[in-house]
Amino acid sequence: HNVSEKNGRIFIWEGDEYEGEFKNGERHGKGTLINKSRWQQKYVGDWIGNEKEGFGEQYYNGKLSFKGEYKKSAYISGTLFRDNGEIYTGTFKSSRYDGKGVLKYADGSTLEAEWDEDRLAGKAKFTSAKGYVKKYYNETYKIKYDKVTKRTREADIKYYNPDGKEITEAEYNANK
Repeated sequence: HNVSEKNGRIFIWEGDEYEGEFKNGERHGKGTLINKSRWQQKYVGDWIGNEKEGFGEQYYNGKLSFKGEYKKSAYISGTLFRDNGEIYTGTFKSSRYDGKGVLKYADGSTLEAEWDEDRLAGKAKFTSAKGYVKKYYNETYKIKYDKVTKRTREADIKYYNPDGKEITEAEYNANK
């Protein structure tokens, strides 16, 4: 095991390996965990009592996937890089979007929003890659039921051109 109370290297299971600081036989302080058995995962950062705690970076298959703050091994704030090109920067709860954050899509469009465990919850602003804006007011994740048309519709949405002038939904859809 080659582990001291301060620094060392330990091989865990199925070829996984931790190298860094220890306290009372647990990962504690700065260290790197390499998980060779699953997607070539690698975590470089702070540890307290075998938990990711503080600042860290997570990699999958050699690519950065998260950079930010951890609490009890879950993301709490930082930037998440997804394989599909999306980038989310904001706060998290149990590694889910929670609180304020911005989701940037691969095409350059963005969604700035308030989140509740990966769902929109409150005000949101979608900006297309061309600069057209769709703003949601009030609890955007709730859908109202229109008794006349027997259809659901989103509540309180306004549309703007790149100059900030309010436009109709049709103008928005034609130009976004």
